[in-house]
Amino acid sequence: MLSVAGRTPGAGPAAAPETITLGGDVLVLEQVELVLREIELERVGEDDSCRGGENEGDDDACEEVELGPLLIDLPLGGGTMRRLQVAVEAGAYEEVEFEVHKPDDDEAKDLAFLAAHPDFDHVSIRVRGTFNGVPFVFVTDLNAEQEMDLSPPLMVAAGASAELTLIVDVRTWFLAAGGSRLVNPLTALKGQPNERLVKENIKRSIDAECEDDGDD
Repeated sequence: MLSVAGRTPGAGPAAAPETITLGGDVLVLEQVELVLREIELERVGEDDSCRGGENEGDDDACEEVELGPLLIDLPLGGGTMRRLQVAVEAGAYEEVEFEVHKPDDDEAKDLAFLAAHPDFDHVSIRVRGTFNGVPFVFVTDLNAEQEMDLSPPLMVAAGASAELTLIVDVRTWFLAAGGSRLVNPLTALKGQPNERLVKENIKRSIDAECEDDGDD
Protein backbone atom coordinates (compact mmCIF):
# COMPACT_ATOMS: atom_id res chain seq x y z
CA MET A 1 0.00 0.00 0.00
CA LEU A 2 1.26 3.45 -0.87
CA SER A 3 -0.53 6.74 -0.40
CA VAL A 4 0.92 10.12 -1.32
CA ALA A 5 -0.60 13.28 0.06
CA GLY A 6 -0.96 16.36 -2.09
CA ARG A 7 -1.75 17.29 -5.66
CA THR A 8 -1.92 14.83 -8.52
CA PRO A 9 1.17 15.00 -10.81
CA GLY A 10 0.35 16.77 -14.05
CA ALA A 11 -2.46 18.80 -12.50
CA GLY A 12 -0.59 22.01 -13.32
CA PRO A 13 1.46 24.50 -11.31
CA ALA A 14 0.68 25.03 -7.64
CA ALA A 15 -1.69 27.85 -6.77
CA ALA A 16 0.85 29.28 -4.32
CA PRO A 17 4.35 29.26 -5.85
CA GLU A 18 7.57 29.37 -3.83
CA THR A 19 9.28 32.78 -4.11
CA ILE A 20 12.93 33.31 -3.13
CA THR A 21 14.39 36.82 -3.15
CA LEU A 22 18.12 37.27 -2.59
CA GLY A 23 20.78 39.75 -3.70
CA GLY A 24 18.44 41.60 -6.03
CA ASP A 25 17.28 38.43 -7.81
CA VAL A 26 13.81 36.92 -7.62
CA LEU A 27 13.32 33.20 -8.21
CA VAL A 28 9.75 31.90 -8.43
CA LEU A 29 9.26 28.13 -8.34
CA GLU A 30 5.86 27.25 -9.83
CA GLN A 31 6.22 23.46 -10.02
CA VAL A 32 8.84 21.01 -8.76
CA GLU A 33 8.61 17.34 -9.76
CA LEU A 34 10.95 14.49 -8.95
CA VAL A 35 11.11 10.78 -9.71
CA LEU A 36 11.35 8.57 -6.63
CA ARG A 37 11.92 4.91 -7.19
CA GLU A 38 13.24 2.76 -4.33
CA ILE A 39 12.50 2.70 -0.64
CA GLU A 40 14.19 0.04 1.44
CA LEU A 41 13.74 -0.53 5.16
CA GLU A 42 16.41 -2.56 6.96
CA ARG A 43 15.52 -4.60 10.02
CA VAL A 44 17.49 -4.27 13.23
CA GLY A 45 20.25 -6.87 13.11
CA GLU A 46 20.00 -7.45 9.35
CA ASP A 47 23.31 -8.62 7.87
CA ASP A 48 24.82 -9.19 4.43
CA SER A 49 22.82 -12.41 4.02
CA CYS A 50 19.87 -10.17 3.15
CA ARG A 51 21.75 -8.73 0.17
CA GLY A 52 22.29 -11.67 -2.12
CA GLY A 53 22.82 -14.40 0.46
CA GLU A 54 20.75 -17.43 1.32
CA ASN A 55 18.09 -15.32 3.07
CA GLU A 56 17.51 -12.97 0.16
CA GLY A 57 13.79 -12.62 -0.44
CA ASP A 58 12.89 -14.15 2.94
CA ASP A 59 10.43 -11.72 4.52
CA ASP A 60 11.05 -13.23 7.93
CA ALA A 61 14.75 -12.38 7.76
CA CYS A 62 14.75 -9.25 5.61
CA GLU A 63 12.29 -6.49 4.75
CA GLU A 64 12.71 -4.59 1.52
CA VAL A 65 10.02 -2.25 0.25
CA GLU A 66 10.51 -1.29 -3.38
CA LEU A 67 8.35 1.48 -4.81
CA GLY A 68 8.22 3.32 -8.06
CA PRO A 69 9.22 4.83 -10.22
CA LEU A 70 6.80 7.40 -8.85
CA LEU A 71 6.39 11.02 -9.94
CA ILE A 72 6.21 13.31 -6.90
CA ASP A 73 4.82 16.83 -7.34
CA LEU A 74 6.22 18.71 -4.35
CA PRO A 75 3.99 21.13 -2.43
CA LEU A 76 5.19 24.72 -2.67
CA GLY A 77 4.30 28.03 -1.09
CA GLY A 78 5.99 27.29 2.22
CA GLY A 79 5.41 23.53 2.41
CA THR A 80 8.22 21.22 1.32
CA MET A 81 7.19 17.76 2.58
CA ARG A 82 5.64 14.64 1.11
CA ARG A 83 4.28 11.79 3.20
CA LEU A 84 4.44 8.21 1.97
CA GLN A 85 2.59 5.40 3.76
CA VAL A 86 4.12 1.98 3.25
CA ALA A 87 2.75 -1.35 4.46
CA VAL A 88 5.57 -3.50 5.89
CA GLU A 89 5.91 -6.54 8.11
CA ALA A 90 5.79 -5.92 11.86
CA GLY A 91 9.21 -5.45 13.39
CA ALA A 92 11.98 -3.02 14.23
CA TYR A 93 13.84 -1.14 11.50
CA GLU A 94 17.12 0.71 11.90
CA GLU A 95 17.81 2.13 8.44
CA VAL A 96 15.93 3.59 5.49
CA GLU A 97 17.19 4.02 1.93
CA PHE A 98 15.52 5.65 -1.05
CA GLU A 99 16.51 6.99 -4.45
CA VAL A 100 15.79 10.01 -6.57
CA HIS A 101 16.64 8.51 -9.95
CA LYS A 102 16.05 9.08 -13.65
CA PRO A 103 14.07 6.24 -15.28
CA ASP A 104 16.17 3.57 -16.99
CA ASP A 105 15.35 2.41 -20.49
CA ASP A 106 16.08 -1.27 -19.79
CA GLU A 107 13.65 -1.96 -16.92
CA ALA A 108 9.99 -2.83 -17.43
CA LYS A 109 8.70 -0.60 -14.63
CA ASP A 110 10.71 2.35 -15.89
CA LEU A 111 9.56 1.83 -19.46
CA ALA A 112 5.94 1.82 -18.29
CA PHE A 113 6.62 5.03 -16.36
CA LEU A 114 8.17 6.67 -19.44
CA ALA A 115 5.16 5.67 -21.53
CA ALA A 116 3.00 7.66 -19.11
CA HIS A 117 5.55 10.48 -18.60
CA PRO A 118 7.64 10.80 -21.80
CA ASP A 119 9.00 14.19 -20.70
CA PHE A 120 11.01 12.40 -18.01
CA ASP A 121 13.23 10.41 -20.38
CA HIS A 122 16.68 10.69 -18.70
CA VAL A 123 15.18 13.23 -16.29
CA SER A 124 14.87 12.77 -12.53
CA ILE A 125 13.85 16.32 -11.56
CA ARG A 126 11.96 19.05 -13.41
CA VAL A 127 11.40 22.60 -12.15
CA ARG A 128 9.22 25.23 -13.80
CA GLY A 129 9.24 28.89 -12.81
CA THR A 130 10.68 32.34 -13.51
CA PHE A 131 14.02 33.96 -12.77
CA ASN A 132 13.80 37.75 -12.63
CA GLY A 133 10.56 37.50 -14.57
CA VAL A 134 11.92 35.25 -17.35
CA PRO A 135 10.29 31.78 -17.60
CA PHE A 136 12.53 28.71 -17.36
CA VAL A 137 12.30 24.92 -17.29
CA PHE A 138 15.14 23.25 -15.40
CA VAL A 139 15.76 19.51 -15.74
CA THR A 140 18.49 17.26 -14.40
CA ASP A 141 19.47 13.61 -14.64
CA LEU A 142 20.70 13.58 -11.04
CA ASN A 143 20.74 10.19 -9.32
CA ALA A 144 20.83 10.49 -5.55
CA GLU A 145 20.60 7.64 -3.07
CA GLN A 146 19.84 8.60 0.52
CA GLU A 147 20.65 6.28 3.40
CA MET A 148 19.77 7.21 6.97
CA ASP A 149 20.00 5.49 10.31
CA LEU A 150 16.81 5.50 12.36
CA SER A 151 17.58 6.26 15.98
CA PRO A 152 15.66 5.12 17.90
CA PRO A 153 14.65 2.30 15.53
CA LEU A 154 11.28 2.48 13.79
CA MET A 155 8.91 0.07 15.57
CA VAL A 156 6.05 -1.22 13.42
CA ALA A 157 3.27 -3.13 15.16
CA ALA A 158 1.17 -5.82 13.51
CA GLY A 159 -1.51 -4.25 11.32
CA ALA A 160 0.27 -0.88 11.25
CA SER A 161 2.15 0.94 8.48
CA ALA A 162 5.35 2.92 8.39
CA GLU A 163 5.22 6.57 7.36
CA LEU A 164 8.11 8.12 5.45
CA THR A 165 8.19 11.91 5.28
CA LEU A 166 10.38 13.34 2.53
CA ILE A 167 11.86 16.68 3.53
CA VAL A 168 13.04 18.62 0.50
CA ASP A 169 14.29 22.17 0.98
CA VAL A 170 13.78 23.50 -2.55
CA ARG A 171 14.75 27.01 -1.43
CA THR A 172 18.42 25.98 -1.33
CA TRP A 173 18.64 24.40 -4.77
CA PHE A 174 19.70 27.49 -6.73
CA LEU A 175 21.92 29.17 -4.15
CA ALA A 176 25.41 30.20 -5.22
CA ALA A 177 28.40 29.06 -3.19
CA GLY A 178 28.29 30.84 0.16
CA GLY A 179 24.55 31.35 -0.10
CA SER A 180 24.76 35.10 -0.71
CA ARG A 181 23.06 35.11 -4.12
CA LEU A 182 20.97 33.04 -6.51
CA VAL A 183 22.02 31.43 -9.78
CA ASN A 184 19.89 31.37 -12.89
CA PRO A 185 18.50 27.80 -13.19
CA LEU A 186 19.30 27.81 -16.92
CA THR A 187 23.01 28.03 -16.00
CA ALA A 188 22.61 24.70 -14.14
CA LEU A 189 21.39 22.66 -17.09
CA LYS A 190 23.54 19.78 -18.36
CA GLY A 191 26.94 21.07 -19.49
CA GLN A 192 26.39 24.55 -18.03
CA PRO A 193 28.74 26.14 -15.45
CA ASN A 194 26.46 25.72 -12.42
CA GLU A 195 25.36 22.13 -13.15
CA ARG A 196 27.57 20.55 -10.46
CA LEU A 197 26.78 23.28 -7.90
CA VAL A 198 23.02 22.79 -8.17
CA LYS A 199 23.26 18.99 -8.18
CA GLU A 200 25.20 19.11 -4.91
CA ASN A 201 22.68 21.57 -3.45
CA ILE A 202 19.84 19.20 -4.33
CA LYS A 203 21.62 16.20 -2.78
CA ARG A 204 22.11 18.08 0.49
CA SER A 205 18.49 19.28 0.54
CA ILE A 206 16.83 15.85 0.57
CA ASP A 207 16.25 14.15 3.91
CA ALA A 208 13.69 11.82 5.39
CA GLU A 209 12.01 10.94 8.64
CA CYS A 210 10.29 7.67 9.51
CA GLU A 211 7.66 7.09 12.12
CA ASP A 212 5.14 4.46 13.14
CA ASP A 213 1.73 5.52 11.84
CA GLY A 214 -0.14 3.56 14.51
CA ASP A 215 -2.78 0.87 14.19
CA ASP A 216 -4.97 0.90 11.07
